[in-house]
Amino acid sequence: MKREPFGARISRREALAALIGVPAALAACSEKPPRPIEGAIVGGPVDLGHRLRDGFLPEPRSQRRVPVVIVGGGIAGLSAAWRLARAGFHDFELIELDEVLGGTARAGENEVSAYPWGAHYIPVPLAHATGMIELLVEAGAGERHPATGAFVPDEAQLCRAPEERVFVADRWYEGLYPWPGARPEELAERDRFEAEVARWASLRDARGRRAFAVPMAHGSDDADVTALDRISMAEWMDQHGFHSRRLRWFVEYGTRDDSGATLETTSAWAGLHYFASLGDG
Repeated sequence: MKREPFGARISRREALAALIGVPAALAACSEKPPRPIEGAIVGGPVDLGHRLRDGFLPEPRSQRRVPVVIVGGGIAGLSAAWRLARAGFHDFELIELDEVLGGTARAGENEVSAYPWGAHYIPVPLAHATGMIELLVEAGAGERHPATGAFVPDEAQLCRAPEERVFVADRWYEGLYPWPGARPEELAERDRFEAEVARWASLRDARGRRAFAVPMAHGSDDADVTALDRISMAEWMDQHGFHSRRLRWFVEYGTRDDSGATLETTSAWAGLHYFASLGDG
């Protein structure tokens, strides 16, 4: 039987009942309507993007032939341009639809403070991630130790133990796992999942390599690790008896956050990597 992702084709009341228990859901639905959250969708010129998608191509004002074109000035495109420039190759063109570079990795500022557009962060790189270390040093996010050459991050830019919350009905609940109303067996399944993730995070193969590493070439290529990339996260959870709808909703939150994909369309390698990296030093 195919499992439906949590929240598929169910009403708001049913979703609340599944998440926080029937009595609390009924109370939440019967109270005054939740206050609207002020804000707006920000980003590039959507209308122009749709016109380009539909075949609108204005007459070019100039032409230039280049061997490399980088499409998009988000973090991936900018990183590619940075790598090329550092390698001494400058004959490339980076094109961006928006008037400002950065994509969703951009930041803004208001009368209160500066702020990122999204929760964009990276783990402090290990010694083998030389490219990332060079980028962070160049960006002023750290420096190399004068004696050992090890990367020393700028303390002011570190995010320690971030707190996360989930908004259900008209209130916030601490943490992302939907724990209010959870039965003991559901919490036990969550604990078992966390223990399995911790096992993968601490695993080292015979050559001392981690199961997961960035760049991937520095991770383990043992058969039990590479096999994770041949099955989906949904299949892996089925194989390990993780059937709680709460847990599957929580894990899919992670796969959507990291990969923009569901449990069925994210590999088990990518899904486990996401959770293992959250607590892996």
